[in-house]
Amino acid sequence: MKFIALLLTLTVVFSCNRESNFSELTKSDLLTSSEWKKDYYENSYYYNDILEKVEKDENYRGTESIKFNSDLTVNYNRPEFVDKINGNWNFEDDETILKTNLYKFGAYYFPSQKINVLDEKSLVLEMEHQAIISFNTDGTQKITILVRKLYFTH
Repeated sequence: MKFIALLLTLTVVFSCNRESNFSELTKSDLLTSSEWKKDYYENSYYYNDILEKVEKDENYRGTESIKFNSDLTVNYNRPEFVDKINGNWNFEDDETILKTNLYKFGAYYFPSQKINVLDEKSLVLEMEHQAIISFNTDGTQKITILVRKLYFTH
């Protein structure tokens, strides 16, 4: 009986010890774990805080990719580019904002985006909101807010 009690005590001690040795993955670990491939982009248009329309862009699905590296470099690849775009990345605002300096053909790619989801399988980024100014049929100005979300998977 004493042997069973000792065995049970050792099992509990080693089980607790083993669990405490496993640590949670950090956002950097998750982001740099492997290349992220585009699933789709989603553009949502809001007027007076009311959703007017949603457009889903699945062009280059699975072929457009971005790789964040642990040395804070980043590589972005799109099928129409001859070469990858290389740059740097960093977190801001308690790791809720992801910034890059990717630049090519007069355009910045992923300059600043909010991290909506980051786990082992999914990365969802929300770009800075953009105001689109147009005019209604009666000539009055209309300001629509574009919210663009980028969905990536491994």
